[in-house]
Amino acid sequence: MTERVKQDCVLCGRLTEYCFADYRKRKHFLCEYCTEYQITDTAESKLAIAPAEWRKQYSEKAKSVGPDRVLTIFVPSVQKTGGVAYESLRGEPTRREDLPKCR
Repeated sequence: MTERVKQDCVLCGRLTEYCFADYRKRKHFLCEYCTEYQITDTAESKLAIAPAEWRKQYSEKAKSVGPDRVLTIFVPSVQKTGGVAYESLRGEPTRREDLPKCR
């Protein structure tokens, strides 16, 4: 049985639920407004202090990925292609079957 925990959504602030995935390094949110997304612990920390516009953009992206994919929000560990700056966050649509499962 997957344990569900209540928390305000990282993206929209509404009360929702998540379950842990990837050995508690990710949360898999099921939000009535933002739909569904996974976020790493480091990305969640960055979004907590990021401009509200970033959260809004990720919320919109989560709603637009389609039923067979889930938005994964993470901190990239490699240099951004085509430049010298590093991205602080990235959101990638991920096939549902490729996601770490909730435990």
